Amino acid sequence: MRTYVEYLASLGSHAEPGLDTEAIERLEQALGARFPEDVREMYRMCGGLDDERWTGVPPMRLMQPDEVIEAAEILRDAADMYSPSRKARYLFTDDGSNWVGVFVHGPLQGKLTILDHDAPQRHPRFRDVASFIGKLIDAGRRDVDWPEMDTDYPLRPSSEAALVTDAGGLAESYLARYRAATSAEKAVRAATTALHLLPPSDWPVLRELLQAPYQYIRYVALEVIGLHQATELISDVAAYGHAARQHDNYGHWLRSCATLLALGATAELDALEAGRDPNWPAVNR
Repeated sequence: MRTYVEYLASLGSHAEPGLDTEAIERLEQALGARFPEDVREMYRMCGGLDDERWTGVPPMRLMQPDEVIEAAEILRDAADMYSPSRKARYLFTDDGSNWVGVFVHGPLQGKLTILDHDAPQRHPRFRDVASFIGKLIDAGRRDVDWPEMDTDYPLRPSSEAALVTDAGGLAESYLARYRAATSAEKAVRAATTALHLLPPSDWPVLRELLQAPYQYIRYVALEVIGLHQATELISDVAAYGHAARQHDNYGHWLRSCATLLALGATAELDALEAGRDPNWPAVNR
């Protein structure tokens, strides 16, 4: 695999020298966590990218140690606004108040999450640092911003078998947490994490979560149904969309339409659109 630092060098960008073991340990101590070994290796090769020389390609940059510590303080002080995961340490940024962090504790250790300040989430999005860096490189080549870059999770029918196998046990674990949850917050967090890790063939679970008592779980389930190409659930999605229309829930109606479009369910989408509120924008096909 081509390393992140090699890619930056090919762009003529300025990468800081790698950190020695003592510097890495000081950073870990400041953050109150030990990094997974691949993160340590990344920092041994590259100490971060100078923000003044960064051109915005690739669409996120590895932060220098002092910036990582500063970002941790910002996220801690503004936790109510950004809702960072306490089990992750945020190492990459777009310098626009969006970050990518690596999980350092818990079952998701080593996986990476995106903190989008417009829609804060704590879901796993990348299998490991190597996968994230590879997708950063690809996004830079294609000249796309980070919201359009490929991710590992949610899984798709085209996902590598090893990736699906790795995620399967975790998905089951988080589903068990969801079913045993004693609060809405715990239920939503566990179910949405499970949805990101769920194998693409497990449509009965998608049906279960499309009937969850929490709107956000249902919304994410709709998105994952489309990504999984779960055509077994076309009628469920159509019924959900009609119910959303009856309750004047434009966001969920639109998400239902997008899911039907992704599933190629033209007849069901036409019927759902035919009953839309005339003040609602039409679906972009």
